[in-house]
Amino acid sequence: MSSFNPAPFNPLRGFLTSENIFAERQLDEAFTLEQRKAAVQHWSQLVAWSWLTPDDLARVPDSSDSISPQSEALRRLFIMTLKDLARWGLQNYYLADAACAAMVKEHSQKLSDLLAGRTRVDGLNLPDFYEKHLGKQPLIFAQEVEGRIFADYFWFGVQVDHYWGMVVDYAAGDTADVDATGTTGKFTLLISYPARPSLENPDVLTRKELYDWATYEGSEEFGQYYPPNPYIPTCIC
Repeated sequence: MSSFNPAPFNPLRGFLTSENIFAERQLDEAFTLEQRKAAVQHWSQLVAWSWLTPDDLARVPDSSDSISPQSEALRRLFIMTLKDLARWGLQNYYLADAACAAMVKEHSQKLSDLLAGRTRVDGLNLPDFYEKHLGKQPLIFAQEVEGRIFADYFWFGVQVDHYWGMVVDYAAGDTADVDATGTTGKFTLLISYPARPSLENPDVLTRKELYDWATYEGSEEFGQYYPPNPYIPTCIC
């Protein structure tokens, strides 16, 4: 039997510097377990929210408070930001040249700005919307951790064929990894954003499951931070 194991898909190849095992250890040192759990939950909830169109929300009881022209524009911007990042990641995977890698970083920064609340749509930003309408708590990606916004610790890539993500690299002090804030030392995080499964088969996924998870506020009794349905994507942080 052949021992050949193909490398996993990595749209950010071309500026990786270390093994993902090392990155996981660095992640353990950089963040508390509660912060990592929050990242898993909050990302998954944002995905669930983005998968619900206004027509979908209209078919879920008691969801009308989440619908507004501003929130719909924000939802569409979230989706397009991820699609653009995924598209450049695929090009970088096949071409692996400096120009593609630069575009991946540019669109990764756009996602960081969206998650951190630096990007607004008609006065509304993602952290404010999440705290008011979804998880009813501060969005972890916009919180300051050791003097730095959580989202700014990462270069993001998008996996469109997985329902989970992974940390694949950490680069410390590399001038090539200076972000928009002038800070060095960043993790490379592949986040999951596949196509939404059909909602016509209730045995797979339903609108109510998406809405209930998107608006899940946490439970001290169960301590659940991951989606109850495996067809709702999550990230591994």
